[in-house]
Amino acid sequence: MGRPVAKTDFDHILNETEKVRLNAVAYAILGMPGQTIGEMTDTLIYLMERRVLIGPSVYYPTPGTDLFKKCEEMGVLPSNPSQWRSSALPIEAKEFSRLDIATLFRLARVINFIKEKMDRRELGEGMTWKEILQSIGKKVKVQDQTEFRSQTLKFILLRGWILFRCFLKNGCFSV
Repeated sequence: MGRPVAKTDFDHILNETEKVRLNAVAYAILGMPGQTIGEMTDTLIYLMERRVLIGPSVYYPTPGTDLFKKCEEMGVLPSNPSQWRSSALPIEAKEFSRLDIATLFRLARVINFIKEKMDRRELGEGMTWKEILQSIGKKVKVQDQTEFRSQTLKFILLRGWILFRCFLKNGCFSV
């Protein structure tokens, strides 16, 4: 997007916020024209490795901007302006689909969930996924949830784990 701040400046700012125990959120814009899945996953991995929550933000075309013009040139604008809002996941390009953007959005939320559990010391660094699932499963049972809800949560976490493991191993979501 041509913004002047480099990663080293960003890392410096994060280091300073950590020194004063300030919580930070970094917004990652997903689905800009010209972005690739690789670039977006690299951004999530970069932010995952830092002490910051990830604020996934879906790109939406703003009339009058250079990126809006690029969307027009690429022919990727939805026909109705009411569909340009980020909640509609408006841009789909040859590099990514709406499903890709929704998956990245969900993945950012999974990363944040795990980071929160680590901050609360409910999960420790170096835990295996099996240990994480067992730890979270115990929390569900302690809260007197029904067996059905417990099994449903475990299923959801298992699916999330498969997606997350694939993302970390391959930098993409296909197996």
